[in-house]
Amino acid sequence: MIAGIATGVGTLAGMEFELTSNPMQNPQAGIGANAKDDHELGFSMWFTWERTGDKYAGGYVANKDGKGDINSDLLYIDPVPLPAAG
Repeated sequence: MIAGIATGVGTLAGMEFELTSNPMQNPQAGIGANAKDDHELGFSMWFTWERTGDKYAGGYVANKDGKGDINSDLLYIDPVPLPAAG
């Protein structure tokens, strides 16, 4: 399980959210993993979030908790050879 804290910026400044990976759906990385392009490298992760503390940013985040997901494309870059020692 992956967990962490995200801190809001802008209109959410000062708010904190605890993010936890969804134990029923493991993060995925690889060809087609972003569920958008079945022939491209991608990454997907599903998570739950909970607003922590009492900070409330003017109604922008009314819920105390929820679910979300991240889908991203990954780029493959050929390895750069290291210079020869000498």
